[in-house]
Amino acid sequence: MAWPTSWAAITIADTPAKLLYLAVQLMYITQDPQKHHAVYFDLVRDLLAAMPSSIPAIQEINNHILSGDYYKALKESKKLIAYEKQLLDQARGLNTESDINSAAA
Repeated sequence: MAWPTSWAAITIADTPAKLLYLAVQLMYITQDPQKHHAVYFDLVRDLLAAMPSSIPAIQEINNHILSGDYYKALKESKKLIAYEKQLLDQARGLNTESDINSAAA
């Protein structure tokens, strides 16, 4: 059985946003989510250094994590992956700025 395309893209954590998603996923499935918080916040620091425009998305993810709603944090993390992809595509000259702005919303 093949994984859905969107899931296959996430399973290879080769970008900062995908690594962040993985950290949130570990929090979601573990009995003690707080043991992954240090790694998560290290990844947040690295991601913000590479992609400062992700602050609103990171704030949403953080709010869900701090309230213990890891499922919603995962959903927001997927949006961050899409936003990151559009930024990377734009850097490669594949998308327009209007596409980037719609992904950030």
